Amino acid sequence: MRGLIVYSSRRDNTKAFANYLYQYLKEDYNLDLKEIQEVADLNQYDFILLGCYRDRGFLNKESQKALKKIKGPLVGIFANDPLAHMTNQRQEFACYLEGFLVGRPSLGVWVCPGRTSQASYEKAKMTPNFLLQRKRSRTRELQFRDKSFKDQLLEGLKTSRPAKEEELQEALDYFKDSLSSRKVCSL
Repeated sequence: MRGLIVYSSRRDNTKAFANYLYQYLKEDYNLDLKEIQEVADLNQYDFILLGCYRDRGFLNKESQKALKKIKGPLVGIFANDPLAHMTNQRQEFACYLEGFLVGRPSLGVWVCPGRTSQASYEKAKMTPNFLLQRKRSRTRELQFRDKSFKDQLLEGLKTSRPAKEEELQEALDYFKDSLSSRKVCSL
């Protein structure tokens, strides 16, 4: 079976995650590794592991567009999130990503921490509270929260870190198990 690890990366966290998965999975599967912009037809593969990142609390747009194009292959999502070192944030983002896999053959979701840039931290620091708390809805209604929301966000961004080796290994084991339980044939 033919597989693809495809990714979108802003700060090279997801690129490093994709390379890690590729290095170990290529031994067992006929696998390609590409950036999202390099792939014309995502449906030519039997399975896809899509790497993405959190952008303002949501799945980045390139990854959303790619997911809409995928019709047949098994799909798994791996992500980097600068807030994932905060346990509840990791779980919330993973649950959000699982929503993109509803109704399609799935290999599951894995979220690892990712380092944010100083520029992103400074931008968040300067952003007014009400802009950080915009709720995406049909009415574009603003959700006001107390100041501690922004403080928590800034603390998370300030303490963000790259994924550790053991976290990447857990993700690799997760996807290996998922592929074998879905009976995806190895080489």
